[in-house]
Amino acid sequence: MGLQAHYNRLASALVAEILQQQEQAVDGILRRTFRQHKQMGSRDRRRVSDRVYLTLRHLRRLHHQITGATELPAEPLDQAALLPLTTLAADWLAEGLPPRGEEEPDPCFYSLPDWLWHRWHEQFGPAQSEQLALAMLEPGFLELRVNTMKAKRQQVARQLSQEGLENSPLKGNSCGLRLTERRTLRDHPLFQQGRVEIQDGGSQQIAPLVNAKPGEKIVDFCAGGGGKTLHLAALMQNRGELLALDNQAHRLERLKPRLKRAGVRVVQSHTIAHEQDPWLTRWHEKADAVLVDAPCSGLGTLRRHPEIKWRLAEAAIPSLNQQQQSLLNAAAKLVRPGGRLVYATCSLLAAENSQVIEAFLAQHDSFALQPGADALSGEGEPSQLQLLPHQTGSDGFYAVALIRS
Repeated sequence: MGLQAHYNRLASALVAEILQQQEQAVDGILRRTFRQHKQMGSRDRRRVSDRVYLTLRHLRRLHHQITGATELPAEPLDQAALLPLTTLAADWLAEGLPPRGEEEPDPCFYSLPDWLWHRWHEQFGPAQSEQLALAMLEPGFLELRVNTMKAKRQQVARQLSQEGLENSPLKGNSCGLRLTERRTLRDHPLFQQGRVEIQDGGSQQIAPLVNAKPGEKIVDFCAGGGGKTLHLAALMQNRGELLALDNQAHRLERLKPRLKRAGVRVVQSHTIAHEQDPWLTRWHEKADAVLVDAPCSGLGTLRRHPEIKWRLAEAAIPSLNQQQQSLLNAAAKLVRPGGRLVYATCSLLAAENSQVIEAFLAQHDSFALQPGADALSGEGEPSQLQLLPHQTGSDGFYAVALIRS
């Protein structure tokens, strides 16, 4: 077997595994596989990774090119069915994407499930939905957040440039940098010393909406891996109280070395069983601000996680809505009178965003949209931030700032 055929076969096996399961992200599966194949050099890993990502991004269109069918089968494709697709993906990587054929419907050309294409089309209109769909077929940039407690953006930018890593400042953002080339930076001294964090530019827009000030009591209600927790701590200048909550203890464990590396001293973490955990009563109406970075479909991150569009069923959206409403209701109880409540997702569906807020405000007359909170984006209604990848070059996010009377 030739080397290219070997790459194609390994890529097809990986894509088959990714489509079969629901949990682990593509990058995690790739890292695990490459650890098992230590003989593979960096160039080999890159060629397999590129095939995997392009196949996932263009899965429906590749399948149409090979089979003539405009619909994907109901069951996930197996390795045998995927091998011709990863082989064609390798050709596209070498030669570029083919022009659109006359027989390709929109969802097939943009390689989206019908339901998602129709929702975007209805929500954003024809022109913007096409621009959005095209943007989601591109790889995401490598973006960094400079830890302002340890470094200045200009200093970091200069050091990266001197090392041959071209970069530019993120717009509407005082601490973000975008690198021209994707590189592995986790072993770089800037990262190891806690001077930079790897964080998407859209994600970097969320913490500033909380308007956290030094000395305040802030709660990150769904802290997860802690990217926004770290950003909040920097905005608080390491002064005050910052409570990181999550219902998964292993996530908060992974946060601890990140806190140490970043020099953060104001964070306390606590694992809650669920959003109604009685432990939360000790923070009842004590927080100056609460951030709810809610679990969501993740559809704003398709450039980095193209597997989501093939794993997510439209029928799952209502259960996500219920969880989002429940989290928001529980978090609201922690906000003091006059305090702030920020809701955010990395989804682009109105059902997970503005409609959740409309339902919340209908039930909580003590909360209202905080005027002027959309100044970062110039998009959306007052207090609502809508970040779209084709406009920002970063992942898609929604956020809204509410204030309690």
